[in-house]
Amino acid sequence: MHIRLLLFFAYSLKTSTRYQKTKTFFYALLENPQSKLKSCFDVFMIILVISSVFSLIYEVQNEVGDWAIYFERFVVFIFICEYLLRGWLYSDTHNLIIKQYENSEYLDTPFRLYKVFTVIISS
Repeated sequence: MHIRLLLFFAYSLKTSTRYQKTKTFFYALLENPQSKLKSCFDVFMIILVISSVFSLIYEVQNEVGDWAIYFERFVVFIFICEYLLRGWLYSDTHNLIIKQYENSEYLDTPFRLYKVFTVIISS
């Protein structure tokens, strides 16, 4: 049951145009040097880093209100989201699952989840 569900999701992602469009959008935002989105995002991130550093420097000498705590949480949230998006952009786990399944079908061997997970973790 788990294997069928996993394979269903893997094949669904492979054939989904919405998934591919979303991945292409985030690739343009984070990695494509010709994209205007990347330029705007880079400027936003630079401003965010500089303002975060200034906020921390200001906090050393002065007492700050709740705005500094919320701003710091916002900055951490943005950086965590960016990190996770970059990891997602460069992982094609669904393709690894499909490849392992098709190899096991071709070789007439049982499809084992632990083999799939070891391949995913090692890549």
